[in-house]
Amino acid sequence: MRVCQVALIGAALLLSLCPAAPDGMFMPPEEMYSHIYGDLGAVSTEQKGVIIEAGEGREALLLQTTYQGPAGEFAWVIPVPGEPGEDDVFVASAEFIEHLLDTTAPRVETHIETPEARHRPYEDALAPPSAEGMVPGGPEPTVTVHRRMDVGDYDVSVLSATGPEVLIEWLNENGYATPTQHADVIDHYVRRRWYFVALRVRPTVAEQKPVLDDVKPIGIEFPTDELVYPLYISRASSRQKTALTLVALTRGPVECDGLHPAELPLGQEFDRGTSYSAIRRETVEQALRQPGAIVEYAGCGGVTATDLHWVADRWPDEGDARPTLMWATRWWTILDLQEMEDLALHRGRGC
Repeated sequence: MRVCQVALIGAALLLSLCPAAPDGMFMPPEEMYSHIYGDLGAVSTEQKGVIIEAGEGREALLLQTTYQGPAGEFAWVIPVPGEPGEDDVFVASAEFIEHLLDTTAPRVETHIETPEARHRPYEDALAPPSAEGMVPGGPEPTVTVHRRMDVGDYDVSVLSATGPEVLIEWLNENGYATPTQHADVIDHYVRRRWYFVALRVRPTVAEQKPVLDDVKPIGIEFPTDELVYPLYISRASSRQKTALTLVALTRGPVECDGLHPAELPLGQEFDRGTSYSAIRRETVEQALRQPGAIVEYAGCGGVTATDLHWVADRWPDEGDARPTLMWATRWWTILDLQEMEDLALHRGRGC
């Protein structure tokens, strides 16, 4: 088998995508754990996320999860560096997400060898600064509710806090079931003065459908000095190893801080039955610089449909960023819990 990429090889909460909680803390009931988290082999989960450079100094983050369980126990907390406005939390377009993942997916070609056949020659295809923590003996920690809104099936709260324990207390008191043992993960963002977008299923929706087997994707737009993927929060709800597919739509080539490029062994021969997923995993795990990531796509053309917008049931207008003209970059990696750090994108040189 030979591996082929339809991409220019350079230096991205939850998608159909696979079950785990991308850039969010996902709190399932303990007995539902095996139904929510999918395995990649024995111990790994997978998450996928989409970052869009929505405008000057603004990012849109698209997230989707697979959840099966009691609607009243669904809770999801997503940290972001800038405050989302009244219309900046929205139901994301599942069709847009699926289209983007399909068009940026690497092409894998399998050749069946017979005694008469020979392989033909292969051609190559084309962190924000931390704020100071609380001063001992200072004011009592507080939670600020900046806004609360209904978004599709969700009850959404946009929050900030000056301490992790008081934020967890507020979440639990308001129906966002949150375990107290993850206070240190939440404190990572509290100290940076990030905001938290907390989602739960609206009570009226839970009454009509007490057991969920489908959760609509969510989008969050916010101001930010740099495009980010808040991965550290996943330490609260991931297993020891987590695979990550991150796709970014930007106004030019970008590179990802913290993920060093790992080169696929393109053109090499492999044993019969070797899958692309096995090849890329071995490539990443053997990378000399850790954590490593494979660039599976880099170039224009990540979105080809002109009638799709990342907001569900919305038609693109002249004021929007045009995905068909944007640069798409797709990374794949697999990370240990201790390697899960917030990711930041910066301008790259392209290919």
